[in-house]
Amino acid sequence: AEQADDDIAYPILVDDTQFVAKELGLTRQTDVVILDPANMEVVFRGALNNRFEEGSRARRASEHYVADALNSILAGSAIEAPQVASKGDVLDFSLRESTVESLSYAEDIAPILEERCVSCHMEGGIAPFAMTNHQMVRGWSPMIREVLYTKRMPPGQIEPDYVDDFY
Repeated sequence: AEQADDDIAYPILVDDTQFVAKELGLTRQTDVVILDPANMEVVFRGALNNRFEEGSRARRASEHYVADALNSILAGSAIEAPQVASKGDVLDFSLRESTVESLSYAEDIAPILEERCVSCHMEGGIAPFAMTNHQMVRGWSPMIREVLYTKRMPPGQIEPDYVDDFY
């Protein structure tokens, strides 16, 4: 989904499977993370404002950490907003754990790889390694995760008009 406000379009992630929350190390429902879209690195992690800061009893926010961080980013300056822990409820990752347990390499992962990756990632293909079996894919999984998050796969030589067809 995408939201538009004041002529700024920004993506909104609905993380039903909790994969992204777990990957980013979120622990509380009120944790906020800002990612640099150029390299997918976390540039801010903390409470939305001092009302949601761990230990706070404030009923109204007087310090707006995320707004200050975003304003710094938009201004091209360093983020000076404090990155403090939030006080929200602890995230329950049991849904994620049951989802992970229900995944099958043969039934869920391999078909995606077959459709989107194996045409290049095969023996003698143009990719640097072949996705020939589960062990090979598992060994390369940290690299696969990184290139997918940073959208370096599929490679840049694909026509720009078709790149979004792969995500």
